Amino acid sequence: MTTVAQESVVHLGLLHDTASGSEQAVVSVCVDTSALPVYSIDLEISYDPAAMSIAQVEKGEVVQDFSVVVNTNQPGRILAGLAGANPFDERGEILELSFDTDGEPDISILKAEINEGLVEGRISTNTAPVATGISEQLVDEGTSWSIGGLAQDTDIPANTLQYELLTAPAGMLLNEDSGTLSWDISEEDGPCTNVVQVRIIDNGMPSLSVTNSFEIVVSEVNEAPEITQESNKEIQPNEKLQVDIEVTDPDVPEQQMEFTLEEAPEGAEIDPESGGFSWTPDNSHIQTTNMVTVNVNDDGEPSKSDTMSFLVIVGGSLHEIEITNIQVSDEDKVIIKFRVNPGYTYQVQRRERIDDTGWTDVGEPITASEEYVEFIDDTPLSGSKYYRVIEIE
Repeated sequence: MTTVAQESVVHLGLLHDTASGSEQAVVSVCVDTSALPVYSIDLEISYDPAAMSIAQVEKGEVVQDFSVVVNTNQPGRILAGLAGANPFDERGEILELSFDTDGEPDISILKAEINEGLVEGRISTNTAPVATGISEQLVDEGTSWSIGGLAQDTDIPANTLQYELLTAPAGMLLNEDSGTLSWDISEEDGPCTNVVQVRIIDNGMPSLSVTNSFEIVVSEVNEAPEITQESNKEIQPNEKLQVDIEVTDPDVPEQQMEFTLEEAPEGAEIDPESGGFSWTPDNSHIQTTNMVTVNVNDDGEPSKSDTMSFLVIVGGSLHEIEITNIQVSDEDKVIIKFRVNPGYTYQVQRRERIDDTGWTDVGEPITASEEYVEFIDDTPLSGSKYYRVIEIE
């Protein structure tokens, strides 16, 4: 091989090391450098123990591989070996080998017989991994995303690559061995634009790296609102029914909702913003079952909706009930007289305030045997009370 002005001298020495208490064959390498490119030397060492004076080593037993970095950016000596012995003493024979450093040298095999042992060295360069160009990633929230193949190593043979996540959105995962990125994108992650940076490191001599950087854009996806199902309602004629329709929106942030009635009895209303439903059935709805269907629309793009239905069952009697008299006795008991149809059963009900939404049964049901019925509320009168009579059978 031709030697030029800029050269690096590689010293290969085969030594005996007795520092550990037992003799063993040791190969050490020393490199003199002077502002040259960076090379690595991969050494495959084999010995013929029959030619060695080491009784413990059997023939063909010792086969070792190791590397040394020729760091030519800093002049000086770099020492490496399989043990801590000093390769430059009277025990070792040093062989100097020169190689061409004009550009990147061809792979060369260096052989030398030292102390009747054989040392082979291969000189080669290590190049950094090459990052794969990745275009902008467009994904939707609520989906799963993954990508691999972030880099490749062009060395022959190729080095092993390790991956390190430098910059990424919360929740993104990196397999440090395969280099696969994965991300389960939640509703809270969009819309947003994220920069992802991954460092790729090879295991060459010396170790080199490259950084791959790209953007991932998460788009907003509108999800349909969900109305909470209401149970069926039972009310009496002229009683006001009020229901607050509840809705949940999985979108973040939540969107504005608009409520409408798709189906409802005459006179029913719903607040378009709050979803408050109200209806006061009159006597024309006595003993009827009425379907109420509520629709809600969000203001997303495109708009999504949901519907929910429940029944309103109106009780009351088809027979005329007339309260003819209410008076308070000397004992502060309320006496109620009412006219009904004999043979039917009735229930007296009471509430404390006129704007209360419910009624409370008072006493036991009364089966009328005559047209006029008298009922006494034994509860002492305190403040105002309101009464009604309903037919139950």
